[in-house]
Amino acid sequence: GMALALAGSWRAKLAGLLAIVPHGAGAQTDAGLRALLVNAGQNQPSGPARGQADHLFLRVLEASHPLPTAASAEAGAAALEFVALAEPQDLVILALSGGASAMMAAAAEGISLADKIATTDLLLRSGATIHELNTVRKHLSAIKGGRLLHRMRGAQMVVLAMSDVAGNDPATIG
Repeated sequence: GMALALAGSWRAKLAGLLAIVPHGAGAQTDAGLRALLVNAGQNQPSGPARGQADHLFLRVLEASHPLPTAASAEAGAAALEFVALAEPQDLVILALSGGASAMMAAAAEGISLADKIATTDLLLRSGATIHELNTVRKHLSAIKGGRLLHRMRGAQMVVLAMSDVAGNDPATIG
């Protein structure tokens, strides 16, 4: 829904769009985004490389929540690749909502995906709060804690976050 709303509002200015959605929402999201962009006069979006306005990068990936999976790791790698393509004059809009911590699961150096899954599972089963869970996830991640922003080469980023965390602390969202 967030990807569709942003694409609907910004479609004339988009150079690329990566949507990471829960399992089961990918085909509908992809079809909706393609219809929006094609109906707006854009050529059919394609390819995983940075494109011009007439060759839009569009990728929709499904990932898992609350436990990360290989699909979550693929989505995390795609997010890191996507922001690394941003040029200094670009604006990256990150629409973030509940589930992002598990759905973009790029492991920090020296940490395996299996380690992240086991740690998350243990924390969930132990009754850890979402704040505690996201604090640990941040330290196991190549994305969280500002690491995604560090992959950009001078581009600006705006984060639109919908909190599912009590207190709405930005440090614990995604």
